[in-house]
Amino acid sequence: MKLNLKRPIIFFDLETTGTDTTNDRIVEISMVKVTPDGEKTIKTRRINPEMPIPAEATNMKIIDIHTHVYPDAIAAKAARSIRNYYHLGENMDGTISTLLERGSEADVEHWLILPVAVKPEHVRSINQFTLQQTKEHRCFTGFGAIHAGMEDILGEVDWVRAMGLKGLKIHPDCQRFNIDDPRLFPVYEEVQGNLPMMI
Repeated sequence: MKLNLKRPIIFFDLETTGTDTTNDRIVEISMVKVTPDGEKTIKTRRINPEMPIPAEATNMKIIDIHTHVYPDAIAAKAARSIRNYYHLGENMDGTISTLLERGSEADVEHWLILPVAVKPEHVRSINQFTLQQTKEHRCFTGFGAIHAGMEDILGEVDWVRAMGLKGLKIHPDCQRFNIDDPRLFPVYEEVQGNLPMMI
């Protein structure tokens, strides 16, 4: 992704023996520095924590909580459209096979599939595709797409819930409606406290 920077920015990541800020210790510090001209500097330093690392800290599952996949017939076109829309440099092809292959290389064990319906009339078929993938791939958990322009939006929320999809996904910028669109208010009220929503 091309960042529009006026000064350098640093992203950093800590690996620790646990989450207790008083008793746990840092094991690894990594950082990526990006300059306005796009130059990247990556540094990693491992540190002896001088204490045992608990098994629960090393046996954690890696879950990718934001993924998009498409039917093979349209995957390349959909992935290219997203790359162009968001000016992304990553060259993913949008297929399930590539998601699983690249994820496995990074030791990902589970994926959250977040479908996006750009047009209201595509919502049900996209949700059916997502549901099918969660049945074929036990390592997938799926959310359902909704669109503010749907005629029976609450009916689709009920369908998503009844089919066992675990939440809802909206993407207002590429779906071309505002997050505070009044057509979504009944959905927000319906799912509050009982169905997660990714925006």
